[in-house]
Amino acid sequence: MKLVNARTGKLQVIPFALGKKGRARTLVPVDVDKRNPPAGPDSIGYAVVPGGGVLLTQLKPEQGGILVHINTEGTYTRGTSGYTKLKGGKATKIAEGSYAYGDAGGLGGGSDELWHVESLTALWVVYLSGGSYKGYGLHYCVLTRSGTTHLLKRDELCQLIATDEKPDIVEVVYQYKEVLHQDIQNAFQVAERLEDFSASEKRVQHFFTGDLAFSLEETFQIAVPEALKPLQCGVSGIEAGTLMPGEKALFLLHAGPGGGRRYSWKIEEPRGLQILKEVDGWKGTSSDILALVEQPDWYYAWSEYKDRELYAYCFVNANGIYKYGITGECWNSYSWEGREYTAPSWEEVAAVFGLQSVVDEKEQMSETNTAQEEEVSLETLQSRINSRRLQ
Repeated sequence: MKLVNARTGKLQVIPFALGKKGRARTLVPVDVDKRNPPAGPDSIGYAVVPGGGVLLTQLKPEQGGILVHINTEGTYTRGTSGYTKLKGGKATKIAEGSYAYGDAGGLGGGSDELWHVESLTALWVVYLSGGSYKGYGLHYCVLTRSGTTHLLKRDELCQLIATDEKPDIVEVVYQYKEVLHQDIQNAFQVAERLEDFSASEKRVQHFFTGDLAFSLEETFQIAVPEALKPLQCGVSGIEAGTLMPGEKALFLLHAGPGGGRRYSWKIEEPRGLQILKEVDGWKGTSSDILALVEQPDWYYAWSEYKDRELYAYCFVNANGIYKYGITGECWNSYSWEGREYTAPSWEEVAAVFGLQSVVDEKEQMSETNTAQEEEVSLETLQSRINSRRLQ
């Protein structure tokens, strides 16, 4: 049998040790038997040494299966502890060491384990110390029929199940799904629904620029199942981290001024959009927005500031993407992929930001101003309106 490292999915370098040495820690050596050494990590037998330790020997005919080394060490976060729990398969823990954080070992820690798996497949819950927000936390370790291990977060595993991207992993998880988290079971239901879907049934044109599929998968970490490609059909939302078919269009945009501390922005209340996911950009001055279009007169809008001074309005709707100066001139305009656009009037945009039109303001002032007052320019009027709004 072979010895595999669950964290890397590759053969374990031998010899090695489980755990660490020190206070509140346990070091368990896994040494090579010099009198009867194994040919390598892919052809190993073992003997458990009384009192601690494991000797790796030549392959023993009576020992079948595979050895799996599972180290739960992630990073220090006070109070988190790494552990494993077997959820499926016939496996025995043959040795265990431990690690800890802090001089006295009281700031958290966990186990470092060696398992002998006799069944063709196995599945463990593995909690890596450090917490999920640091990239560790809850994972599933899957041993497939090929003798390969895969360490996956729950959302990653749900995506694989829903899209059936790696059937060898999905096959193992399906065997033990009844004892796993409800999210895993729901992912199998999603996969069944996708099997019966034909992308040609409900064609919809989405609102995006660039590569839609790439942005969904790389920016938003959302799986796009083969049944929906090349994304010319409608969608209904996201389930099990996977895009689901439906009748609605997607709206995808990189919004905000970007830049450093001198820049900021304020988002107006969107209309006709169901926000699915937002990914904040650098220094919080931009975001990638993913939404479902709920009604035809939808829009997304924000104002941009530099050194706390308002300098631009941005307005996005089904016609395109527009950027205006504070006096109402259109600086830039962009069309959606595969669509022609028509610029909205400034009055329409001004209403979204709570501004009166320049024309209306000028007419009002002309009625109340004295005959001696100088005619006010459009630029001055718009500046006054914006100043009132900021106050």
